[in-house]
Amino acid sequence: MYIALSCMFVGILTGRLARSRVRADLSPLILAVICLLLFVLGLELGFNEELVSKFSHIGITAVVSAVTAVAGSCIAAKLFYSFIMKNES
Repeated sequence: MYIALSCMFVGILTGRLARSRVRADLSPLILAVICLLLFVLGLELGFNEELVSKFSHIGITAVVSAVTAVAGSCIAAKLFYSFIMKNES
């Protein structure tokens, strides 16, 4: 973890120092690196037998969590709206 944070801070420092001297469009490079990282992450997950065998359980848990979060947000928004409208009258 310290290595990743150190690399990030070295990159920030390098970018700050080189900002006035170098004008480069790094968007294509950043996109390529993100795609490479996602590909490697997919490979890592695909090789993990335990994780692949539990995909259905993870998916069901994710759907239940998402549905309850959205339903709770809708209920809270409705209660908040009715509370605000009641106080304005």
